[in-house]
Amino acid sequence: MTLCLLCVAATAFPSPKEKEKVTIIHVNNAPGPKYKESDGSIEYPFLTLEAAKLHLIRLGEVTRSRRVLIQPGVYPSLAIDHPMLSSVSWEGVEAGSVISGGIEVPSRMIP
Repeated sequence: MTLCLLCVAATAFPSPKEKEKVTIIHVNNAPGPKYKESDGSIEYPFLTLEAAKLHLIRLGEVTRSRRVLIQPGVYPSLAIDHPMLSSVSWEGVEAGSVISGGIEVPSRMIP
């Protein structure tokens, strides 16, 4: 299955009690400093959804709620093709987070 959607809703953050039970992974592909050792934290977010996906599979925490918070930007489509990803919530943190399996649109059409 390939995930292809437009994430536009701002999300509410969990209360401190709920936060203890939630694994939160951050993804941000915006221009700026890039970190070789991204860990999915807000300070060192993953640059791609694929990196977040592989991290979640390695974690293997199916007993905890897991959220991926996606900063605004355009990201390639992502296959949700592993049992460890079945309970993951992929959320845009504000309008402008786009996961696209789209076709490249040329700057001008050539007849």
